Amino acid sequence: MLNFGKKRTEKLGITYFGLLAHEIAVIKSTMESTPDLAAKFELREPYQAAMCHIVVVNQDSELATSWWKHVKKRNLSAVPMFVTNSKQTPGDSAYCKRPFSPSFLQAAFQDLVSNNRPHAQQSC
Repeated sequence: MLNFGKKRTEKLGITYFGLLAHEIAVIKSTMESTPDLAAKFELREPYQAAMCHIVVVNQDSELATSWWKHVKKRNLSAVPMFVTNSKQTPGDSAYCKRPFSPSFLQAAFQDLVSNNRPHAQQSC
């Protein structure tokens, strides 16, 4: 059956790399329990990073930061959100100090999108 007149809006993809299992669980539960996030964002697996707009990266892991640099070369519109145990450093990227709360994640994702809207609209 064809649906005419309905405009399909694509959700912005979010993926992660190098996070601990409970941090991934917080991201998943936050997205599932927040209608506003569920309507705008879709959590994807790390292997789908080329199609994602926001990438949550463990700043404290060399492997994760190296992976992010590789992904950034293939997906220029992706925006990182670094998770770290250390003090936040200034820069263009968002930093999230551990442990993070669901309300902080919600605000951080929406802030990243609003600050990087031209990038988010270019891909996919």
